[in-house]
Amino acid sequence: FVDKVATRPNDKVTITVDEADIILDLWMDGFMAAAPEKKESDSSSSDQKGVMTNSYAAKTFNDILDDASDNAYPLLITGLFLIFLYAFVTTGLTLLSLGGVSLVLLGTISGIGLSLGFGVSLNATTINVLPFLMLGLGVDDMFIFLRTLMQIRERADVKKMSPEDQVALVLRESGPCVCLTTFTNFCAFMIGTLTPLPVVQQFAMTAGITVIVSWFTNLVGFNALCVLSLKYTPNISISKALCGSGSTFSFATWSKKIVETKISPFLTNNVVRVVTIVFFVGIWGLSGYGISEIEMGLSVSEICKDGTQTKDFISVRDSYFAFYSTEVAAYAGVKWHEPAVQTEYLRVESEVYDVTYNLYRVDSWLKQFLAWCGTGCNSVTNPLINECGAAFGCVVNSAGYFDSGEIAFYNCLNEWYQHTTVTSVPSFYPLTTTAAGRRLVTNPIEFVEFPLYSQKMWKTDDFVDMIDATRKVIDDSTLNLFPLGISFTFWEQYRNLKSLLIQNVGVAVVCTFTIGSVSIYIATINKNAPVHEKLLKSAHGSIIMCIAMVSTMLSLMGFMGLADIWLSAIPALTVIAAMGICVDLTALLTLFFCVSSGTRDERIKKALVTVFVPTVDSMLSTIFGCVALAGSDVS
Repeated sequence: FVDKVATRPNDKVTITVDEADIILDLWMDGFMAAAPEKKESDSSSSDQKGVMTNSYAAKTFNDILDDASDNAYPLLITGLFLIFLYAFVTTGLTLLSLGGVSLVLLGTISGIGLSLGFGVSLNATTINVLPFLMLGLGVDDMFIFLRTLMQIRERADVKKMSPEDQVALVLRESGPCVCLTTFTNFCAFMIGTLTPLPVVQQFAMTAGITVIVSWFTNLVGFNALCVLSLKYTPNISISKALCGSGSTFSFATWSKKIVETKISPFLTNNVVRVVTIVFFVGIWGLSGYGISEIEMGLSVSEICKDGTQTKDFISVRDSYFAFYSTEVAAYAGVKWHEPAVQTEYLRVESEVYDVTYNLYRVDSWLKQFLAWCGTGCNSVTNPLINECGAAFGCVVNSAGYFDSGEIAFYNCLNEWYQHTTVTSVPSFYPLTTTAAGRRLVTNPIEFVEFPLYSQKMWKTDDFVDMIDATRKVIDDSTLNLFPLGISFTFWEQYRNLKSLLIQNVGVAVVCTFTIGSVSIYIATINKNAPVHEKLLKSAHGSIIMCIAMVSTMLSLMGFMGLADIWLSAIPALTVIAAMGICVDLTALLTLFFCVSSGTRDERIKKALVTVFVPTVDSMLSTIFGCVALAGSDVS
């Protein structure tokens, strides 16, 4: 567009690419505003048949993503309110909990801002999902510190300590857990960047940076806030202050009693253990079946708001018109004047048309040019041709290819371009304009393409088959070609998405095992045991964490298949996030179990007393942070 307006013979205008982008967007907005949103008629029309029209522009897809993002802000406020409410109520109306959630919010904003500073772009998925997830994960660490503080302050020896010493004790007991969960979360998100989809990479990179910033905010900011609270408002619970200092109720004591008398005996019962194992074996079997039923794909209509004409348009197109425009384009540097290159280009054209889903549209520019130079050209019978190539000395050899050299090739190409109606829409770039107003193809050609149609693609597998077959023809060629079109832009992500997810889960398991083993070993380094025994126990605990994570991933993906949730970039982000959440919940119990002493039942009991309530907090706060997304207009 910049080139065309700058070379118009009577009205030359020089603009930048950014200005051209704005002008084209304004033109499309004007088109959409002028075109009727939706027009329907019934059988009373002249042809006795009903008619419905919908409008759609090239930028409508980007508008759909922007509209989907607009709805995120009220949902985010709702999710944030639920987290504030949950934290305030379940901690006995503590102002400290409100300060903690506020710091988490600050850390989330800072993390997203820092990622933007590093040049990571925000996409619609990041805007719609990331804040909810990061608030849920950030509040987890805050709850661990706060619950540990509330528990240790019940001990008589701790009450005599200074606020600084009390918080230091909290850090000694809970710090390793928070660090373990944070760095395993970070690794889970960094593994997500291995997926070669920009939307997934941007989300994972932003999430990883935000996790680290939130960890720093909690580790430094919240613990400093705890010290200030203990110094100036030692009665950290409003409910306790209202009930009077003589009140004997304590949430920490009550929860500890429930865990000791109800939950621990239940979970350490051998019958319950056997039933649990059998139950999970059944879940794994069902999940395996669900995974086999997962379908790939995401219709654009699923990210449109309900009740809009855009959703109507795409729903109708998906139902009745499995028909898309496709192009095969060439990079710069192709030596078009060489007969071998011409032979190869025509072979690619023929084989691309042989792909089941591709439909002939028009001969390529090169095929039309060679026909114009050939003996079969007839300007009398063909109304699209003013003069044939022979009139300008442009001829082909006996094999039908142009072999008169580079200069002659481009001279003849420009004569063909001027004296015929070019139906192949080659989009030559760059072009120059002579004083007489002629548009000339320059040497070398930086960009050129030939168009075709792709059709009968009703399911994602059809798109993937078309893309694979077309790409194989192009990739096997010695020419530097590439395909274009919405089919490739939107559906190419599904060629290897499932295998990449499995690969990412495998890498996440290895990283979790490594980080878990190191963390458990460091946490148990003061125990009186040989080094090899501590290493084995660290590996044992880490293996348990990995089994739990794999179990969760299997169950999650199995549920997706059973619930008919198609696998696309957005659910792929959910799976990546679930790796971090799973480790977040599992690491707490595993680490405290490994550092405790006594029999296995006694260690489980001690671990549950310490982390059961923080684990429930982590689960519920993450749910409250994400549940507001259920109110979205986007399917």
